[in-house]
Parts: sequence; structure tokens; C-alpha cells
Amino acid sequence: MARLLILRTCCTALTLACLVLAKPAAAAPLCEKRDAVLKLLAHDFAEVPSAIGLVASGGVIELLTSTAGSWTLILTLPTGVSCVVATGDNWASKPPATADAPA
Repeated sequence: MARLLILRTCCTALTLACLVLAKPAAAAPLCEKRDAVLKLLAHDFAEVPSAIGLVASGGVIELLTSTAGSWTLILTLPTGVSCVVATGDNWASKPPATADAPA
């Protein structure tokens, strides 16, 4: 139980850090149906979903990345509308840390 609480706290902190440190997606957020947002990001930036998680409010947060290093964080609301939360460059994936191997 404590491990789950620590994991949730770390995920929340990471999400907040992304929101604070990432450059803003645009002056006005891009919000459209999820399929339209995914098609736009795939076409314009060759970005595909690479991570997903549930938000306490019932939404879904997704990270889309490209092999060129660009990334976009989107939030999909229960209504099916997705909004671009943040974008950036130089994304580098790494395997998840295990309990016996520090991050």
C-alpha cells in the first residue's frame, strides 16, 4: 500500500513538473476529438502514443513521442475531447526502474 502511494506521488510530481517546465503548447489550447488530435500529431510530427495513465478526475493523460525526439502531452476528458497540455523536444525513453535497480 505504501509503495502504491509513493508511486502515485511520484507520477503526480512528474506530471506537474512536465506541466510547469515544458514550453506551452500554444496561447490557446488545442482541443478536439481524440482521434483528430492523434491524426494531426501523427501527420505533422510523426508522434505516436507511448505512455498512458488515468487521472484522478476521470481523464486520461497520454504521452506521444516521435523517433526524432519531439513529444506532446495530451489530456482526454471523459467527454472524448483531448487537449494538448504541453509539447517539447529531445525526448529520450528509458526502461522503467525495478525495485532492485535504482532509477
